[in-house]
Amino acid sequence: MQNAIWGAELVITELEPAHSGTRVVESAEHVVMFYDDDRFLLDSLVGFVAPALQNGQRAVIVATPEHRAGAEARLSALGIDVTEALASGRYIAADARHTLARFMVDGGPCPERFESVLDQILDGCTHAQPARIFGEMVALLADDGYPDAAMELEELWNQAQQTRPFGLLCGYPMATFRGHARESVLKAACAAHSSVVPCESYSGLSSREAQLREIAALQQKAASLECALAAERDARDAAEAALRARDEFLSTASHELRTPITVVGVQAQMVLRRWERTGELETERALRALRSIESQTDKVAQLVEQLLDVSRLDSGRLAIESMPVDVAQLVCQVVELCQSLSENHPISVLAPEKLVISVDPLRLEQVLTNLLDNAMKYTCAGTAIDVEVRRLESSWVQVSVRDHGPGIAPDKREHIFDRFFQAQPEGGRGLGLGLYLCRTIVELHGGELTAEFPMDGGTRFCIRLPG
Repeated sequence: MQNAIWGAELVITELEPAHSGTRVVESAEHVVMFYDDDRFLLDSLVGFVAPALQNGQRAVIVATPEHRAGAEARLSALGIDVTEALASGRYIAADARHTLARFMVDGGPCPERFESVLDQILDGCTHAQPARIFGEMVALLADDGYPDAAMELEELWNQAQQTRPFGLLCGYPMATFRGHARESVLKAACAAHSSVVPCESYSGLSSREAQLREIAALQQKAASLECALAAERDARDAAEAALRARDEFLSTASHELRTPITVVGVQAQMVLRRWERTGELETERALRALRSIESQTDKVAQLVEQLLDVSRLDSGRLAIESMPVDVAQLVCQVVELCQSLSENHPISVLAPEKLVISVDPLRLEQVLTNLLDNAMKYTCAGTAIDVEVRRLESSWVQVSVRDHGPGIAPDKREHIFDRFFQAQPEGGRGLGLGLYLCRTIVELHGGELTAEFPMDGGTRFCIRLPG
């Protein structure tokens, strides 16, 4: 039965029981057999070499001591005089590791030494009476972690069959190929042989229908494993991305916290040194230093508060304390405060006289302050900022903050609400938590925060709240 396996046209071969006398492997064949259990290996091995001994041919077993002993016990049970066969040279038993050592050089098989060993084994054999050789030297190499050397040895066997009279059966335990990383080794082993004997889960089945069902089951398992491997790779990629994000965040956080702390230290040192040097404080210089210290401590407090909010969110402790609030008045108050801190950006407000809904005033103020601060931070001086409050038709209230700056690059827009993401990293400010916290706070109100990108430039953030 022809079977295309991984690009190599191979024949799936069924080894006959030892008593049948059927010659399965001809002089030019090179068969690979896979097995899970030693009993299957030994039954197949004996089924391969017993007919040769019964027909006066030479049989060679190059295997581990355990497998040689098991094979000889089964041969004796079949009525074959193993001692006489050894004495007459019709049967040769060799240790796989010792034989390997005779021709391995620098981690690979030496062709000249291999041919010398093979000539000794096949001395006296003819094409009319070819030898049958079972070997597991290649399996030992692959199992020891030298698959390339194993395939080199397989190729030497193939070359030797062009000029020497023998059929060859190689045995590989399936355990050698466990794991996705060994898939290429299994493919190479199959491609190096003219025929393949699947392991006993297939070969041991008695009927063709049972074998086809087993093939279907194995195909399903393979597909499931592929899905599991894909999921594992995706999970690993996600974990690695999370670790990278964590490392980048820690680097940014340390920088953002270190800068204001350094400024505070420098300002305090300047005031102290002047006092130590002169015993006096220059009022104006001291006031500038105190204002700088106040500004930087506010910045540290804001950064720490963002980190605490993230921690509260992760632990489910960030609570919303809603109450009736005049959103129009709250927006005007926040705008007035932000305008007093920066006169570089004119802020216009379009809002009704009164619009009362149920919100947490402190948290909504936090969201508005962050949006206005971003609008002022990432736009040029003199650029206008538009704020609008209005009731939508579907019992919702919308508060929008629109800047007229350079906007956000298209390739970054889908990530602007992600934790630790900075849409404007060149600004060198912030932890990448502001918009993430803003959206989460709005969602805790039962609303949504979205970003729009008008055709004439800039960015509009829209807060929609149930009203």
